[in-house]
Amino acid sequence: MKKLIWPAGVAVWMLFNGCGVVPIEYDNTMLDGPVLFDTSLTDPTFRLSTHPELDTFDRDRPVIISAHGYTASTFEWMEFREFAREDGRAYTSLVLLGGHGTTIEDFDGSTWEDWQAPIMEEYDTLVKLGFTRISMAGSSTGASLVLELISRRAFDDRPVLPREFFLIDPIVVPSDKLLHLVSVAGPVLGNSPRDIDNDLKKRHWYTNRPASTLAELNELIELLRGRLEKGFSLPEDSRLKCYKVKVDDSADPVTALLIYKGLTTAGGAKIDVEMIDSEYHVFTQLATRTDATEHDYILQRRAFTEMIDRVTGH
Repeated sequence: MKKLIWPAGVAVWMLFNGCGVVPIEYDNTMLDGPVLFDTSLTDPTFRLSTHPELDTFDRDRPVIISAHGYTASTFEWMEFREFAREDGRAYTSLVLLGGHGTTIEDFDGSTWEDWQAPIMEEYDTLVKLGFTRISMAGSSTGASLVLELISRRAFDDRPVLPREFFLIDPIVVPSDKLLHLVSVAGPVLGNSPRDIDNDLKKRHWYTNRPASTLAELNELIELLRGRLEKGFSLPEDSRLKCYKVKVDDSADPVTALLIYKGLTTAGGAKIDVEMIDSEYHVFTQLATRTDATEHDYILQRRAFTEMIDRVTGH
């Protein structure tokens, strides 16, 4: 036991003694600041339920609700939105997580339940509007939030059940194991900013990561891990595919194994898990990757095509 406690104790000691409180700092070129906001807040076409041309939409056409990750924004799913628009077989609805996309102060005061709430709100609204073929996709923490909804059987009392679930690099086990110490070290650190040297990413991802939000993320994934260890199943007649990159600096690839072992279909069958030959966390988002290769774009297009094929029955 001492061998397990010692490294954690040293890590906490280093955090306490080697770091002071890190302030939240930003400027007007960053999403963190008071000037830039997520595009979905002013463009009603991002959410299908608020689209100005909603009355003309086919209620029987498949819809994929897409949820982004921690500190990200709807930009994370923009490439899929454009792909689906060109493909023409399915609608997309890009959901902005609660506490995201406005100011860092809003984010600092949010909980993981706040982040998750808009996902279910959009689902319920689309059901009320008469859409019958709804699927859900999540990237990174967005995938974990969708997985949490499944784990507590949030869809069981809905008149329409999701057709498909897609998880892109979900987080259950973080690559940075110090995340588990955030409840102890958080008050000392205050903030864990990332070094983002990409101007496009600064406009669509928070640079600052307040300790309170890291604690919420840790609470979510610890909850998920416990439920996966006990095991749970998908809603009736639903399917799920998990895409997980082999090398990931955010979500440990062992996450895929936990999901494969802990989640089944309603009938008890195994779910689909594919390990992706990529080192990009959320490999489907390439717009901010200055070193993306043709191989990366092939992986992205293949995933997007498969997602639409699955919801349309092809």
